[in-house]
Amino acid sequence: MVHRIAWNVSHHEFTIEDGYYFSLLRRALDRAGVEVRTTTSWDEALSADVLVLNYPEDPFTLEEVARLQDYVAQGGRLVALAYYQNEDRVAEILNHVARPFGLRFGYDYVQDAVHHYGDDPYMVVTSRVYRVPGVGRVLMPYAAPVRMETPGGERVVEGEETAVSPSGSRVLAAQVAHGRGRFLAVGTCVFWDNYAITAYDNLAFALWLLGVPNAEGV
Repeated sequence: MVHRIAWNVSHHEFTIEDGYYFSLLRRALDRAGVEVRTTTSWDEALSADVLVLNYPEDPFTLEEVARLQDYVAQGGRLVALAYYQNEDRVAEILNHVARPFGLRFGYDYVQDAVHHYGDDPYMVVTSRVYRVPGVGRVLMPYAAPVRMETPGGERVVEGEETAVSPSGSRVLAAQVAHGRGRFLAVGTCVFWDNYAITAYDNLAFALWLLGVPNAEGV
């Protein structure tokens, strides 16, 4: 069966069809033979194998949050991506989705004065990547920290020991199993844009995040 990814845009998410920012990711997914659909339809989104919420700027209703929980429980892979400093209230908006799964986005940032890209400490580089085959180092620009508020949360990406955050968390991405599915919270929505995706193992990490089968080497 074809792997199906729904890229939701019903809450004014940053769309993968914006070629200026996401053409490299889009081409990689095409090469991998997966089906990617941008959609405003909840029925279509909730029927896909993977559902992406990439920088949503409009709040989710209680009914929508409940449907997302059920989607994951039934085996879906839900990926939510925020940004630093609660820009456009995106971290706050996504926390209504993340908190029922025991994860929370901070409203601050992660910096690293030692391990960073160029001369910008917000462009955090780290090799602390856990349980992601083929990924040894990633660039995570302008990320909100992720906090794990239940024992079921697992770190996926964490800043090096030199990374700092006002709220105290160096976690840049985390996941939690829920029912038969999985919820993944990523502190930055720009690690897979055209600027960052060619750095280190960012492309491999992006494909893993989207659950692309046999992603290594694509």
